[in-house]
Amino acid sequence: SPETWDKALEWQNKSVEKARRDSPDRVVEALSMLGALELESGRNSEAEKTYRQIVELSPGDSMALNNYSYLLATLSNDPQKALPYAEEAISLAPDNPAIIDTMATIQEKLGNYDVALAGRLKQLDYRPQDAEVLASIALLYSDHSETPEKAIQFAEQASRLRPRDAAIMDVEGWAYFKAGQGAKGEDLVSQSIRRQATPRAHLHLAEIYLSQNRVEKAREQVRLAMEIADDDAMKAKAEALQRQLASGG
Repeated sequence: SPETWDKALEWQNKSVEKARRDSPDRVVEALSMLGALELESGRNSEAEKTYRQIVELSPGDSMALNNYSYLLATLSNDPQKALPYAEEAISLAPDNPAIIDTMATIQEKLGNYDVALAGRLKQLDYRPQDAEVLASIALLYSDHSETPEKAIQFAEQASRLRPRDAAIMDVEGWAYFKAGQGAKGEDLVSQSIRRQATPRAHLHLAEIYLSQNRVEKAREQVRLAMEIADDDAMKAKAEALQRQLASGG
């Protein structure tokens, strides 16, 4: 409950102040615990300030920089502000997969898709069995490259690793559609929605229907996507497709 979180945060804030007074070498540890509580309780703006303090108290700490930049890019949706912290982190630890992941996430949000793809491919060198990384690469090839057919091999590999994962089935279907295999793509995306609907899958199916001039079916998929979209980026994509449909496709 909110009251329980308030009490936990009050207690941890007191722990931070005690560390400042009595154990300066433990301040970062106490702040880290506070930041984790703030994130878990949805106090994202407070968490941003806490992680900024950790960075200021930990010069040259690549993971402190990484954690702060990831928070800025994702929860605060400010990839431009996040970029210099991620750049410093990756200069300190260029082969750290978590830092490579953060940089790729930031570059994708900034629209630097070639750089993001290069980062994801490097990340895959360290995590060759990571289905999420494979799916991210597939989406980048499908949506932001001149060779969308390359997405299929990465999507298929992700699907082999997690054959029951609806989100990855959607990525595989989208890869086939973007590579020109529309029927197979539609079938896989539809199966993924029957297994577990996601906003992205509904929008993918809407675009597939739109390509077939099945406008009413496309509108229905956009409506379903908007009903369950839970982040601003996905809502923006749904609204953009809705406007496209309203203007005649």
